[in-house]
Amino acid sequence: MNLADVTKRLQTLQQHLTSLKLDKPITREDQVNSGIDVWAEQLQALAQVAHRIRQRAEAIGDDRTALAAVGELRRIVELSAKMTGQLEDKAQINVVHVDLNPETAERIAETYLARHRTLESPQ
Repeated sequence: MNLADVTKRLQTLQQHLTSLKLDKPITREDQVNSGIDVWAEQLQALAQVAHRIRQRAEAIGDDRTALAAVGELRRIVELSAKMTGQLEDKAQINVVHVDLNPETAERIAETYLARHRTLESPQ
């Protein structure tokens, strides 16, 4: 298989992956009722194609295509994990409330200004 064929197959794989977008998180009930097995089978087939492309690219020494195939495999694994609820896309935000008395706030401000005044060049 030549480089053009490998590249074409990789582009086809990328097109398939971009068409597999989910509008909402899938619950366990959705999995049972909506035939999630079809999605899982499609992802498995895409993973097999990506794996074959990676092997062929490595065999001919095309590191760029092999690395692209590895990237596609990573995205397939990530999507599979999200679909099964094993990976959540939620960011954690920590909020700390600090209540300073006026003396402490003034001391912090003076320290800040003293440090930054020494960094500035005189005008």
